[in-house]
This record gives sequence, C-alpha cells and structure tokens, in this order.
Amino acid sequence: MKVNVTETNKNERLLEVEVEAEAMDKAMEQAYRKLVKKYNIPGFRKGRAPRPILENYIGKGVLMEEALEQLLPASYAAAVKESQVVPVDRPSLELLEAAEGKSLRFKATVTVKPEVQLGAYKEIKVEKKPVKVTDEEIHQELEALRDRRAELVEVEGDEATTGRIAFIEYVLQAQGEPAQQPTIAAVEMGGETSYPEVQQALEGARVGEERTAKIKFAEDNPDESLRGKAVQMMIKVQGIKEKRLSELDDGFAKTVGEYETLEDLKTEIKNTLASHKTRRELHDREKQAMEQAVSQTQVDIPEVMIEREIDDIIGEIKYRLERAGLTIEGMYEHTGKDEAAVREEYKEAAEKRVKQYLVEDAIAKAEGIAAQEGDFEKVIQWQASAYGQKPEIIRKILMSRGGMEQVQGGIIRSKVAGLLLGEPWESLLGVQGEETEKQEG
Repeated sequence: MKVNVTETNKNERLLEVEVEAEAMDKAMEQAYRKLVKKYNIPGFRKGRAPRPILENYIGKGVLMEEALEQLLPASYAAAVKESQVVPVDRPSLELLEAAEGKSLRFKATVTVKPEVQLGAYKEIKVEKKPVKVTDEEIHQELEALRDRRAELVEVEGDEATTGRIAFIEYVLQAQGEPAQQPTIAAVEMGGETSYPEVQQALEGARVGEERTAKIKFAEDNPDESLRGKAVQMMIKVQGIKEKRLSELDDGFAKTVGEYETLEDLKTEIKNTLASHKTRRELHDREKQAMEQAVSQTQVDIPEVMIEREIDDIIGEIKYRLERAGLTIEGMYEHTGKDEAAVREEYKEAAEKRVKQYLVEDAIAKAEGIAAQEGDFEKVIQWQASAYGQKPEIIRKILMSRGGMEQVQGGIIRSKVAGLLLGEPWESLLGVQGEETEKQEG
C-alpha cells in the first residue's frame, strides 16, 4: 500500500491511497464466494456456479460493488494507521480506479484531531481546603434517621394538621372527561410537595370528610393523560396518623445498625459526612485545576467535533427523559424550542467539553500517562466495593458492554487530575464515578 498525505488546511488531511492489484483480485474472489451462495442459477446447484457464469448472471458490477464494500473500508483504516493521522469524523471518499488486475486507488479527505498548545499546566496550584463536620450536621443526620424510622400511630377523631399523615382516596376528573378510577395515597401535611393545593384542601379535615382541590398538571407530567390538564380532585379522608419518633439513645442506635451506643452511631455519621465532604472538596479542586489548564491552552477545534459532542449531550438528555417516562419531543413542545434551538443552546457547553477532552489527552501524551493492567484491577475493586458486587461480576459486565474503553479513559483522566493536584490518582476514582452517575441520572 502507498499512502500520500497532504495538509489541505489546519485540521484537514487528504490521503491519496493506492492498494496493490493482488488485494483487489483477492477481494473480487471473496465477493464471488459470498455471492454465489445467494443465487439459484439454472443448471447449477446453489453455490456451485463457476465465477464467469455468476458474473454473466448478476453482472460484474455487482461483484465489484461487493468487493469494494469490504476492501475500501479496510484499506482506508490501514491507510489511517500507516499515515498516523487521527480522524475525528467519517471521511469523504473519492474512488479513482477500481478494476480487476489493477491497483485500487482512492482519495480520502478527513478532519483530524487538532494540534493542542498546552500552557504551563505544571505550575497550576489549587489550595486544599480543610474538611470539617459540625455537631449541627451530625444532629441533622440523626434527626433525618429518626424521621425515616418513625412509627405511624393512629390519631383518634383528630384533624389533618401540620406534621400528620393523611391517608386519602381520591378521584381525578378533567372538565368534559369521565372521572378516573379511585386512587389511594398518603399526604404528609406540611411536607414538601408538588401539589400544595392538596395540603391546603385537607387542612383541618377529619376522617370520613370529603374535600375538593383543583390542580393544574405540568406539561412534563409522567402520566401522559394528565399532562397540562386542569383537573378537579375529589378527596375522602380514610385515616389520620402521626409520627412517633424514637428517643435518641443507645437503643435507637441498635435499631439503625450494628452499633452498641449512640456515640458509635454519631462517629459513623461523622466519618461518612467527612468522607463525602472530602470527595466534594477534591472534585472542586479537580474542576478548578482543569479549568486553569483549559484556559491556558490554545486549540482550534473543528466544528464537527463540537457537533458530535452536541449529539452526545442531546442523547444524554433523551436518555434521562426516557427513564422518567418522558420524551424529547415533549420537551421541545413544553419549552417551545425545536431541535435546532436546543443544539444552539448547548453549543458553548459542548465546546468546553471537547476542549477539556483535548487538553486531558494532550497532557497525558506529554507526560506518557497510560492505563496499566493493574490500574484496571483497582477500578474493578473500587466498583465492586461501591456497588456491593463481586469483582468477577463487575469485570464480566465491563467486558460484555465494552466498558473497558470507558474505564481506560477514566483512569487516564484520574491520572491527569492527580498530576495537576499532586494527589494519588486512585483517590479521584470515587469522585469521577459519582460525577458520572449524576450525569447519567
């Protein structure tokens, strides 16, 4: 194979490729062996017709198309590898010559990864802030535990007031539509709610009383039949209970977990809060360091890279909406924006993300940073611990889903961040894992 590379502009290369005639002949023969099995030619058993007969039956052009379908992509990939260009998009191919007994010649115009001029990234300094857990924060966690473990007790002949739980049966009916089937629900009076109208309607109600509330549902409501509708809610109070909180003592601690005393529980809460704060502080420093590295860098990003990143962002949004039972089309309708407007809205964010990826890759290349076999095992062990799974299960999942490439990227990002912060890269694994979950969730 012969490959000649010409720089047509800063981020574009023209590859002129010539493939030996032997490769063309071999591709034609392989095309014949594949196609002969697909046709029933009179006078021959299926798959047994000689090549000249098949060519006469289907046309030599069909054979050539099949041969090129296999040879052209493979030859382009080999040319890219030989020329060491790094494409960031599909090529524009121009076939110059393709004939049996002759060399295959074609041109490939391709957008390539841009050159990155790094700044003084080794001089980046981000101040490490002390992590402190206050007694008030520990108290708030204890109170949240008490609330989650509270016992619900009956309130005889009393009213639905703040702090109590009203158990209701309700029916929804939109104007001009039949009433829906009755539904059972529990309403915490004074608690956080998307529908304060319901709490207002229930205020002071007793068991057996009926109340009415008017509700306007949002356009993105998970129930498609209710989206954007104004409905009347007919409510009947079935019961009223209130929370009975446990005393904060050693007995309560034993109900929470394997703790002998309340002080043991407080210590665990303190350590957990400190761990979370440490990860957040580390993530904040990582973000600051990378922002500084990016701001120092000069790079001319090809427009196609930004467009591909916008595709990914839109894909992430679509995935999150679908998990919530919504659609991206519904989002467009609700916001009054079409796809073009949303793409324009995310263009700046996409450009920042692409630039950060390029900076991370450039630093990794400059420092000889790579993912080693032992690094993969550390990630697998961390994920096994984080998700309560056996390491072999995590390894199998990653291998089956092609996740090892993502793990490799995460390791390299962690090592680059560790270099900028002067921290062990392993300490950043949990931080980046949590951030990935947030983005996906």
